[in-house]
Parts: sequence; structure tokens; C-alpha cells
Amino acid sequence: MTVVVPEDFPRLPVGGALSGMQLKFSLTRGPDSRFHEPGSLPEERAEDFLRCCEVVEWAAGFLREKALKPKYAALTTEQMLDKFRVNLHRDFDMPESYRIWILTRLADRISQR
Repeated sequence: MTVVVPEDFPRLPVGGALSGMQLKFSLTRGPDSRFHEPGSLPEERAEDFLRCCEVVEWAAGFLREKALKPKYAALTTEQMLDKFRVNLHRDFDMPESYRIWILTRLADRISQR
């Protein structure tokens, strides 16, 4: 199954610390025996994309259930997202660019309610 990752899905910044005076590149060897930036292989991006989509789907259902409870019924969509933003940061270990992408998608999903 081929997963098409949309262009707006964030790319992870290449990071790495290599000692020495000469210019170095942080690369990893892929399954095709070619060198790639870590996290840039299509399979890795597709896996990250699918994981983020799962979080969006789960969170949309979770927030819809919360909105039905009297305690949360009076909250606006923005207030619900603000509360979820704190939980997303605390409970999910992922890059900040992924969190921003998830919150953007989630805002689109729950604003349709």
C-alpha cells in the first residue's frame, strides 16, 4: 500500500552533532543502499504521517465526546483546542512541527461539528 504524504506535512529538520573541524553531513544508509537525511525516507515520512493522522482521528472523537458533557458544552472550539494543546504537549512525544500540523487538522475536523 502506497501512502501519499501531503506537501503540507512537516519535514523534520536534519540534526546531528559530529565532532571535528571539517564539514560533515549527518546521513543514514537507506534500504536502497543510498544515503539519506535521517527521517527523510518516504517510508519514514509515511509512517509519521499515518501516526499523526491517527492522533487527529482519535482526538476528534475524544473532543466530540467531551463537548457532549455539561462541563465542556459551553466551551468554544478554540477553548477546547487550547485545553487539548496542553495535553498534546504533555502526553505525546513528537516534534513541535507535528503538533502544529495535528492541531491545524484537528481544528478543521471539529469546526465541522
